[in-house]
Parts: sequence; C-alpha cells; structure tokens
Amino acid sequence: MKTQSLIVYVAVFFLFFASSCSSNDDEKETPQQNIESQFVGVWKPVRFVIVCSGEDQDVENYTSCEQKGRLTINADGTWVETYFYEYIDDKCTEDVLEKGTWKIMDGALFVKYEGQEEEEATYFKVSKNSVKVGQYNPIFYCGDDASSYFYKEYIKL
Repeated sequence: MKTQSLIVYVAVFFLFFASSCSSNDDEKETPQQNIESQFVGVWKPVRFVIVCSGEDQDVENYTSCEQKGRLTINADGTWVETYFYEYIDDKCTEDVLEKGTWKIMDGALFVKYEGQEEEEATYFKVSKNSVKVGQYNPIFYCGDDASSYFYKEYIKL
C-alpha cells in the first residue's frame, strides 16, 4: 500500500509541475518583438567594415580608445551614442554625443538623428550579442557597385 501511495504522490507531483511549467502562447514574442528585445541594450563599437563586390572586405578595427564609446538603445525608442577618439596628444577623449529615435518596422531599422530626417539603415543585422548597422550601395566607397555595403559592428555589454 505504501508503494501505491508513493506512486500516486509522485504522479500527482509531476502532473502539477508539468502543468505549471507549460508555456503561455499569449506571452510569446513575435518576430518583431524578438528583434526589438535583442536590439535594446548597451553596445560597444568594435569595427567598421566596407564590402565591395568582387573585392576583399576593408575592415577597420576600432582602437581601445574608440571602443570606450557606447551606443545605448532604449526600449522607449530613443538612443544615445558617445564617441571617443585619440587626437594629437594621444589622450582618449569623449568627442561627440549624438541622440535620436529608432523604430523597427517589418525587420527594418529606421533611425532619426536629433534635428534630422528619419532614414532607413538598409543594412541591419542583430543577434543576442552583436549588431551590425549600415547602408547598401555606398557610392562614396565603391562607386556604382549596387551590391556593396558598409556597416559598423557593435557587441553587447
């Protein structure tokens, strides 16, 4: 009898926890919400990359000073980015502070710098730990090469 009671107790215990751990479909993120939740956070700049078709990538890894810059993406649709540079005296100094707003629509990132028009970042890839933001067809880098692009890569802190 003790064995049957123990079996019933264990079965009820597992049924209780199995039902309490089931996922709620109403709380699942949509693909749009998933992209947004991955994008929100504090990011450190690591490199600038130019890709012209038929050519090797031109990669500029940021210096340790430049990597002190931060891109902060807030859930309320605002962003702030600080830039650091070393000038003639080799002193790492905060140089620029930019602000603006952002939104993601159908997987595309739209950015507005304070005092400017909204524009689409036509090259946008985000994951849990990195984000790449840039533009396709950078005429000033690759001429009329429509398949070329550039991006700035950040890692999440």
